[in-house]
Amino acid sequence: MSLLESHFRPASRVLNLSHLIYVPTSTERCLCRHTQAISRHRSTVALEEPYRHTTGQWLYNNIQQHAIRYSPFDVEALKEVACHSAEAKHCTSFTKIGEGSYNKVFLLELDNGVKATARIPGPVVGNLELSIASEAATLTYLRDGEIATVPRVLAWNASEANPVKWPYIITEYFPGIPLQSIWAKIRGDQTRHAVTIIMVNNLMTSRSAFSQIGSLYFKKDVSPELQARPLFENPEDNVDDDDHVSQKYRIGPIVDRQWWRGARRHVDADRGPWPDTKSYIIAAALLEQQCISQGIDLDSSYVRSRQEDVPEIQNLLDRCIAAAPYLVPTDPELRKPTILHPDLSGSNIIVAGEDDIKNRVIIDWQGTIVAPFFMECMIPPVITYRHGVIPIPDDGSCPELPSNIDSLPADEQECLRIHYSLAGKQWVFVKHMSRIDPKFGLAWSLPHWHIMCELIQHICRCWANGPVELRQDLIGLEDCWSEFSSSPCPFHFTMEERARHDVEYAAHIRYASEVNSLMTFLGCADDGWVANDRLDEARRRMEEVKQAWDAGDAKGPFPFQDGAHCYFLT
Repeated sequence: MSLLESHFRPASRVLNLSHLIYVPTSTERCLCRHTQAISRHRSTVALEEPYRHTTGQWLYNNIQQHAIRYSPFDVEALKEVACHSAEAKHCTSFTKIGEGSYNKVFLLELDNGVKATARIPGPVVGNLELSIASEAATLTYLRDGEIATVPRVLAWNASEANPVKWPYIITEYFPGIPLQSIWAKIRGDQTRHAVTIIMVNNLMTSRSAFSQIGSLYFKKDVSPELQARPLFENPEDNVDDDDHVSQKYRIGPIVDRQWWRGARRHVDADRGPWPDTKSYIIAAALLEQQCISQGIDLDSSYVRSRQEDVPEIQNLLDRCIAAAPYLVPTDPELRKPTILHPDLSGSNIIVAGEDDIKNRVIIDWQGTIVAPFFMECMIPPVITYRHGVIPIPDDGSCPELPSNIDSLPADEQECLRIHYSLAGKQWVFVKHMSRIDPKFGLAWSLPHWHIMCELIQHICRCWANGPVELRQDLIGLEDCWSEFSSSPCPFHFTMEERARHDVEYAAHIRYASEVNSLMTFLGCADDGWVANDRLDEARRRMEEVKQAWDAGDAKGPFPFQDGAHCYFLT
């Protein structure tokens, strides 16, 4: 039992379905990468400052969190751009309809009946210019090639030196509901349609083999040197026709926020594109070493590492560099650079309605990268069942309901059947994806697949998050090394190092569990974000728990206090 549960025990673990059932408030924020990714909020912008975050507050580091989302732009100029792009004369309505960790989203209704959405990114994104340029190109590429059902781009500008005075992207508006809002309750044909949508998206986007690792751009937006390189790996896919996709787009620098966040955006480093996986991994490690050497965040209270961790972290990064040549599968289909949605959560799949799931668009391609297939083919967040109430067998067999379900109270039976449905959706997805496209199954069966999916993230954040996650990755690689490589492992952890790590990793897991329990109790996101209408109650609960928090038992300090570690501030 966790520390929090010992003080504030819920009535029933099985009955706590607030994280599964859609309520368009704080619950929705917990279901996707962007935390409060699109909080379903509408406001008349005239009553509020549109460039500030307005739908909630943070329980700690509140001033700093607001600052990295402050995005001053010219509202009237944005309206004019939208009108021009849709051949309208006037914007009749301008409404904020969403706000998340990275963007603000506005609905523009024009006098000719056209509706458009404008997304304004915040500085938290990292490199705004590259991010907008790549997202516009990615959406257009996917739509032109009929690869994925995405909104049509009406207008965009990646520079602050434009009439709007801030980077923006304007797309067609698609009225509908997030798939997440009905995910827990759909059954039968609805489930089949929904899972098929997700499968088709992954199958279609991962077909192409690109020539390099990085991100996608319009050809005109990359350097002459990169313009001269082909788009696709296979020569026959590069058609000598100006109207062909192979002549419209190119691979350029990676736009993943981890390579650009905070002060590291000013570091002159190799951010791609890269010719292969080895170069990609080495570049990530060298960037992190360079940032540490230049003192970036070295004394910040927002990071978990301390000065005494520098030698070990540098050593761990050296080990990543040494291992890089040996981590790549021999199958070219598994290592090919390809595109997959960076966050295929239920909030990013918009369907026309509960009875019209086939009619949909997939949104939020911000931060999309072109990367090795085997490092990107994670099971989508919307599909992933993490709750553990219904076990998913390791042997691939179908999940089962408890044998005593008929003897349980009706409300518990209902909740177990909801969990069974969610677990079954993951089982169906994995089973059919592996059958339809064997490369998915081959990637998922790699002995080091789980490690490789998070390796770049753990490399790029080993100073911010502390060395324990990257050390765990490397120990895991050494343990399974002989299963994927015939060469000897280039590094070795001693028994003493492993024993020390086991203690630290157990404390790391314990602390993470306590923090997760705290977030559930407070009803907040992992960075402490709370919707305005729940703020007072969350603060009251936080003070109550803070008095009972035992840092020794929880293996760490109370997390929600100003100056404490925060993902978005590091």
